[in-house]
Amino acid sequence: MFGARGKIGLKLTTLSIVGFLCLVAQGGASGSVVSWTKELLGDVSYRSEVRLGLPMDVHVVRFRYPASGVRLETKLAGGTVLAANNVTTRARVSQMARERGAFLAVNADYFAPSGDPLGLFIQDGQLISEPFRTRSAFGWSETNTFIDRPTWTASLEAPNGVKLPIHAVNRVAGANEIVLFSEIGSTAVASANAMMFVFETSASPIPDGTATAVFKHVTPDVRSMPVKKGQWIVAATGSFQLRLLAGIQQNTAYQFKFNLSGSADWAKARFAVGGGPRLIRNGRVSVEYLEESFDNNFALKRHPRTAIGIADNGDVVIVVIDGRSRFSTGATLNELAWIMRGLGCVEALNLDGGGSSTLYVGGAILNRPSDGQERPVANALLLFVPPSSVSTLGLRISAPAAEVFEGESIPLKALAPDGSEVAPNSVVWVAESPNVRVTQDGVLLAIKEGKARVRAINQGTSTFAEVTVVAKKPSQ
Repeated sequence: MFGARGKIGLKLTTLSIVGFLCLVAQGGASGSVVSWTKELLGDVSYRSEVRLGLPMDVHVVRFRYPASGVRLETKLAGGTVLAANNVTTRARVSQMARERGAFLAVNADYFAPSGDPLGLFIQDGQLISEPFRTRSAFGWSETNTFIDRPTWTASLEAPNGVKLPIHAVNRVAGANEIVLFSEIGSTAVASANAMMFVFETSASPIPDGTATAVFKHVTPDVRSMPVKKGQWIVAATGSFQLRLLAGIQQNTAYQFKFNLSGSADWAKARFAVGGGPRLIRNGRVSVEYLEESFDNNFALKRHPRTAIGIADNGDVVIVVIDGRSRFSTGATLNELAWIMRGLGCVEALNLDGGGSSTLYVGGAILNRPSDGQERPVANALLLFVPPSSVSTLGLRISAPAAEVFEGESIPLKALAPDGSEVAPNSVVWVAESPNVRVTQDGVLLAIKEGKARVRAINQGTSTFAEVTVVAKKPSQ
């Protein structure tokens, strides 16, 4: 809790943000960059960098994978890809993290307004979305992680050997296509009237291999149809309607063959998220935005960014850069790539950014989403770590006052239940209101009058306190 209530008048003049950060940053400063590194939980660390010249706020989380007790998973927002009546299935990163009890979560792939992930998405061995054209993806198994640009093919094969291509999984069927919808797809949807072929199966689509399903019936001239438990629906449009209808027989088993290949062993991938473009390849900065169909505006202008990388020692590195504010401009893809390389990454991939960029750790959002609040997204990457043996229940925040004048600052401390100060290098500070800033030294700067909330995170638990910023009276 805060100390005795009352306004505090430290002997500080009103400071610019840059001047303030230069004043309070300790130890980690190097040139025009100030930084702090904090221990989060287990072998998970957090690094905060403030690049003063632009300015740019960089948030870095680093952890070892695989490691004992550590799980890295994906989460599909809403639990389904598509919903009936054009209802979005998107959700906030913090919501997905809390639903699963994850310690850390970050936004993942690009998505359609409906909430459909646009690139490769694998969840616990189930193929939910195929790769988007030539774009890269981040995948992992129980034993390793990799970044690759995979290719995908699939087909539907009849007992007599007749084979038809499957163009996509769990996305709206376009003109002249065959698209497979599984139970997690929820609703089979086509852009025009289609034939919906219903199959029964206990299987789920897989990244690589063969699955069997039994054809039951077809419904013609519909644009959407719910997928029931134990079903797959194949939506056929254009000429593929009659091609599939001509060779299909009721109560007959058909084979669905899937192939996901690349330089990595995708057959063993248990999880994957799409994104793009690739930023680092084999230890060299290689921003492949043209090869992956991104334009110059996306690549060369500064935006909020999210990226994931693999360090030379195998660590996974997640970077979120704030943008579109006076506190942080964002980064170009080239700037992002060099930041990742400076963190030791030998492979790196850009993920969805802009207003989607969100980093959740230990119960709080560490960055400042550019929309002013979390944007609902299609999917997220979740990290689970063993709980700490050190209890910080009862953690509280101490400060010299509950009110502070605009432009002035106050020091904050995190106190353990016994009243002792928690080691500063294990406390992460978060300003949860836009009218204050908090450095990782625990110094709060009041920017604009109004109520504000700050949070301290330690050993997987957190607490918050409120402060009131009051307008400074004009000099008499």
